[in-house]
Amino acid sequence: MTFRGILTEEAKAELDHEIAYSKERWGTRQATVYKRELLERVRKIVRNPLLYPINPDLGDGLRCARHKGNYIIYALDEEKKVILFLGFPSIYRQR
Repeated sequence: MTFRGILTEEAKAELDHEIAYSKERWGTRQATVYKRELLERVRKIVRNPLLYPINPDLGDGLRCARHKGNYIIYALDEEKKVILFLGFPSIYRQR
């Protein structure tokens, strides 16, 4: 079963924000490494979208993975074979 991953505009903006913060806080090299690792986790989810369970606390059908200082929030549409990545909120930020 092959899925396609799509990042929402909000997810792209959050990812950009988190990488900019990482660059400011720890430097360009670390920000590049962190982005690469985070996107590798996204690719891992695309390869196996059922890896993380549905989290009813987040909303109907939403799943959540954690990568270091960020959550990866996503929804799975099995019929369309699409994984919609909704956000990358910081574990330290209150929503």
